[in-house]
Order: sequence, then C-alpha cells, then structure tokens
Amino acid sequence: MTAAMISYPQGLDKDSGYPYTVIRNTSMTQEQRKLFAKGLVDLANVVAGALVFGQLVSGQFSITIFGVGILVTITFYLGALGVAKERKTS
Repeated sequence: MTAAMISYPQGLDKDSGYPYTVIRNTSMTQEQRKLFAKGLVDLANVVAGALVFGQLVSGQFSITIFGVGILVTITFYLGALGVAKERKTS
C-alpha cells in the first residue's frame, strides 16, 4: 500500500501520526475568563499555603521547595491577571 492510498481519520496528522485538534474562532467569554481566573487564584492560594507557608511552620525548612512555591504562586497570580483582562474584539 502506498502513502497516497492511506486514508487518515479526521483529526489525525498524517505527517506526525499524532492526533491533533484544530480550534478555530473559539474564545472564552468575559464571564468564562473571570471564572477561569478565579480558579487560578484559588490554585495559587493552595500552592502558597502548601509550599510556602507549610515550609515556614514545619520543622524542616527547604529553600528549594520554598522558592518553587513562591515562583509557582506568582506564576498563577500573573496568569489569572492575564486571563481576566478584557480582550478587544475587532
């Protein structure tokens, strides 16, 4: 069977062999973005409580875990800000 005769199912990239998804003209509404941002803030709070404050109150302090906790917390907060921004539509 030659390559020209092979038929690939919809959603399968013939070059890579891996399934892919094409999303076109879809975007979150402002309400969905706010809800997603709220979830990111909640997740950042959990990370801060577990990795940052947990290191401060535990008997064993690890600067690596503390630093990773700070970085992940800040990343989630900044991600929430970026998601929650209103998008300009053209």
